[in-house]
Amino acid sequence: MSELIERSHLATSVAADDWKDAIRCAGRLLEETGDILPAYVDEMVEGVLTLGPYIVIAPGLALAHSAPSPSVKRTSASLVTLDWGVSFGCDNDPVRIVICLACVDKTSHIAELQKMARFLMSPGAMDGILACDNPDELYEFINSCSVEDHSGEEVHGK
Repeated sequence: MSELIERSHLATSVAADDWKDAIRCAGRLLEETGDILPAYVDEMVEGVLTLGPYIVIAPGLALAHSAPSPSVKRTSASLVTLDWGVSFGCDNDPVRIVICLACVDKTSHIAELQKMARFLMSPGAMDGILACDNPDELYEFINSCSVEDHSGEEVHGK
């Protein structure tokens, strides 16, 4: 199985003051590797300000993204876990996991996004992410070579 998220795009126990800061923390990991320009982070924040907290897709989980733009240099994703939850002002608050998705176009990321969704929906995935103490542990957990439900049982048909 290919990497869901690169090791350099992971951070654990991040302190974020609010939802905007949480998005900026996740985006910063992609900025540092040159995958996005700072303007893309601003676009993600502006999207939430304009459209509301639509990026909070499950209890405790935000998928920060914006439309493909010249500010994205390479399709990639990052993931941060937060020390404490932040409020986006929705029913799925507080959010402790923020994934940042940056895409160069409207289609090239779909297969990777499907793999990520299957992983996140597997039993135990969210708790397992939050239990990771450091980026190396998180990398091993999310990029395991077989898709398992993270209670230890293999999930078939994935």
